[in-house]
Amino acid sequence: MPDLDFWNSASEIRALANVAAQKKITFSLRGSVAEIVVNAHSSGSTVESLLGILPPFCDLDFLVDTHGNGRVLEGELAAELPASRFLRIDVLTPDELERYRNSNLIIENLPRIVFGDAKFGENDFGLQWESNGEVKLVHEASVGIPTVKRGEGELRVADALNDIAHVARRHPDLLNSDPLQELRDALMKRPEEAVAQTRGHRERKLLFTLVKLLLFRAAHEQDTFSNWLDDKVWDILERHKNRRFSEVLGLLRERPQDVVVAAVPRRKGSVWLSDVEHIRRARIAPVRIKLSSEKVVSTFLWGRMSPVRIITDEPERPGCCRYRDFSRGVTEVGWAGPRQYVSKSEPDEAALALIGRGDDAFMAPALRSSDGQQHAIRIDYGFICQLTGEARSIEIHPAGADDAG
Repeated sequence: MPDLDFWNSASEIRALANVAAQKKITFSLRGSVAEIVVNAHSSGSTVESLLGILPPFCDLDFLVDTHGNGRVLEGELAAELPASRFLRIDVLTPDELERYRNSNLIIENLPRIVFGDAKFGENDFGLQWESNGEVKLVHEASVGIPTVKRGEGELRVADALNDIAHVARRHPDLLNSDPLQELRDALMKRPEEAVAQTRGHRERKLLFTLVKLLLFRAAHEQDTFSNWLDDKVWDILERHKNRRFSEVLGLLRERPQDVVVAAVPRRKGSVWLSDVEHIRRARIAPVRIKLSSEKVVSTFLWGRMSPVRIITDEPERPGCCRYRDFSRGVTEVGWAGPRQYVSKSEPDEAALALIGRGDDAFMAPALRSSDGQQHAIRIDYGFICQLTGEARSIEIHPAGADDAG
């Protein structure tokens, strides 16, 4: 009965199991989200919302057997889990996943949650939709301890910084392993080369990995990474032309427990790619937010932390481009610090974000989530641009506000 209650407690897990049954496809939830769910199962916790337990800047990672089934899954996610549009969804086939074997590191014994009929592996939790409308656990993994080994390709020093930061966040106990020491030794010998190759997609990827590590370390007491920051390569990276590296590394060395990071999509050619634009200490104190310019009676709320200021882009021009939800991606603010305000009277799907102040203030649909002491709010960036009406500075109140005080 406890297992039945756990796997049926989150509406998203039920929806995924039903999709697998109705469309007669099999797919797996993998990556950090699967780990969070399995850890909750192992600890006896309850997951009330799959999308509500995500850490900041987290993706949904799925594995499907064919590209055709991948397209079916993506279509069903949009229909059955509309809030998933706030997230980046990565759907891979086994052939595509096989390419990771040429990476610097291969981490093994990671859990997966498999939906549908399948031959389950020892790390798989198998779920199936029953005719009585419940999700049944048909295979339970023997969850082992994650291990790491060197990949099958040559060591790429250009990727070593990101690999180390990834392990420091997801599997800090593996930092002392031989494969990680091999990467560290390579960086000690070729630090300038590693930093010189940190550009383009590698630059964006490493910066996001480092801010996720920053938020993780702010929310956890365990620290096995501080002595790694004494290596010369991190000093060189701190002088990178992208000043965000200096900001995030400075805070990683300081290791505060209250930090906030904001990422905003920016147009790169014909696409919108998220850029980290805001990294600082989170100023945790009540903030008075005036919502009215009336001289006689003023309306105000109390924010739970200082707002984050971003610069919006011009909205779509009338008669030029048709507005579409999420066409510009998602603005995301992640922080470690005060818990966010969530209305007890509103369902999770109706979560809202307060943006601006005074006569320019408005509410935007948002996806809120928390993983321990890490919190995130995600907002459709195109919607923000439409409401602001021009390129200008605005404030996002990430932790929410109430009328207390």
